[in-house]
Amino acid sequence: MSSERALLDPRHAPRWPALLGSLLCAGVLAGCTECPFPPPIQNPPAAIVLTFDDGPLPGDLARPPAEYSADELLQPLRAILDTLERNNATAVFFIQGPGEETLDAEGGAAFATALREMYDGGHTLGYHAYHADPAIWIRPCLFPPLAALPMSADLDRLVAFLDAVALPAGLEPDALFTPVFRQPFGGAGVSRVPAFLAAAARGWTYRGFRIDSADWAQNTDSFPIVAESFAALSEAQYVEYVVQRLQDGLRHTADELQREPGEFAVIDVLFHVNSFTAAHLQTWVDTLQGEYQFLYGMTADFAVPEEYVRENNFFVDLSVVTQLPAPPGESRLLAAPSQP
Repeated sequence: MSSERALLDPRHAPRWPALLGSLLCAGVLAGCTECPFPPPIQNPPAAIVLTFDDGPLPGDLARPPAEYSADELLQPLRAILDTLERNNATAVFFIQGPGEETLDAEGGAAFATALREMYDGGHTLGYHAYHADPAIWIRPCLFPPLAALPMSADLDRLVAFLDAVALPAGLEPDALFTPVFRQPFGGAGVSRVPAFLAAAARGWTYRGFRIDSADWAQNTDSFPIVAESFAALSEAQYVEYVVQRLQDGLRHTADELQREPGEFAVIDVLFHVNSFTAAHLQTWVDTLQGEYQFLYGMTADFAVPEEYVRENNFFVDLSVVTQLPAPPGESRLLAAPSQP
């Protein structure tokens, strides 16, 4: 095995430095009674939380929802739920309304059915938005305190919509939903503050995400610059791109989460409800599981800890967008650092 490969992949790095340190700590080589090097902090492993935005309707619909049957609308979500069940995993679904689209009676019933199936599967239902409009959620024209007003109005529409589709189906939204919120587009710069204020006014926990899988480039509301960059990839190349992001993101985040013993930490991974993710989620779950076992020496539970829905977290992985070249004469759409 070449030294170059060892440098590129930490899994192939030589093990003798760690062994030497262990022997020195044991006094085998040095004959000492105290270890010359402080032992590493034995932190509890971070929890991986799988999260899905934009559901329950798929984010990559080519036509208005009214042109699909209920089964067609729910097929991507059900494939995702099946994958999660096979892996004994629970996840957080941040629910989005139809926005500018209109749901007919069949579409509304399908939406309610989806809510029931997610909840019955043991998953956590959180809030996202009624309309993922960049003018509301990412480029507000108002100062932060005032920008919270249209955001709050959009969340009012979401809550009213959920009542309208759930109650006729015999569902109680307050029982189905957990007071946890994720801002559309993750939140960046000035838009994060008013979104947090709008959520906090409702008693909702605000959550960002540590790793963006980048599975959203083909969604209908994707940024054009991102969609164009990914259009040149084959499906297999795109799947592998997501695999690489998950591997690199988990290693980097685990390294960042060196903390005091006993402190709780979460690595939340952003996915989306769409047909691309439905087709390839198992590959990506396997990737996360393999990397987690390598990093921590144990199997990931893929569960949602109580702390996740109670503690605000503003960390957002914006690397997908900020690493793309900006069009000539234009500034980046998102250029804020991940951590405020």
